[in-house]
Amino acid sequence: MNDLTWIYVVTNPSFPKYVKVGWTRHNPHKRIGDIDTTGVPTPFDLNYVACVDDARKLEKLTHQFLDRHRVRSSREFFEVSAMFAREAIRSVALHSGIGL
Repeated sequence: MNDLTWIYVVTNPSFPKYVKVGWTRHNPHKRIGDIDTTGVPTPFDLNYVACVDDARKLEKLTHQFLDRHRVRSSREFFEVSAMFAREAIRSVALHSGIGL
């Protein structure tokens, strides 16, 4: 990819056991605003963000790494701590050659 993209980890106090790992082409703060919908009682908190060349690929590989912790197969939520998710992203990036 030529354009920079972001991978992020967000949490929500309404779902204290879960984190969301996602990616965006836009400002990550705007992205967490986009997912703050009427179905979510409290706003999301941005816990980690990294600008990378291919956040989409890094997200996919990180989701595969975290798959056994996935809350629901069709969602990007995982039952891990934000720190664990951040370290998973870093480890996957390192082993796949995607620079953070």
